[in-house]
Formats: sequence, structure tokens, C-alpha cells
Amino acid sequence: MRKYKDEGRRGLLEVKYAPGKVPSINGSDLERLKQQLQELSGFQSYGQIQQWLKSELGLSLASYDFILEALFSAAS
Repeated sequence: MRKYKDEGRRGLLEVKYAPGKVPSINGSDLERLKQQLQELSGFQSYGQIQQWLKSELGLSLASYDFILEALFSAAS
């Protein structure tokens, strides 16, 4: 609760990275994903996001945690 009091909702939703960990997706690929997530038609399921990442970006490494991270990132 202290983190919420000190930093609010944004502090709770902040995604932290392990030191030295290389993000699974970054740069223009991440921006394309964020843009797609914000579209009204967007995605209906986690599976659709995985399919889009594979067909559009050639990525087949998207874990559920990664997708959740991208969703939070797109919302901010």
C-alpha cells in the first residue's frame, strides 16, 4: 500500500527490468505493437496478439508476461 500512497496507480503499474536483461521487443517493433493495441479493432485474445507478432514481426517468443507488459506500456 505504501507504493500506491507514494506513487499512485502509475507506480503500481511500472514495469521493472532485471539488470542486464535485454527486452524481447523494442524500438519500432514495440511502437507498432503499441499502436495496434490502441486500435479499436485491436486484438480479441492473447492468441491473436501472438499470431500478429509472428506474422508481422517474425517473433514467436511472446510470453503472457510480455503481452501484459506491452498492454501496460500502451496504456501509459
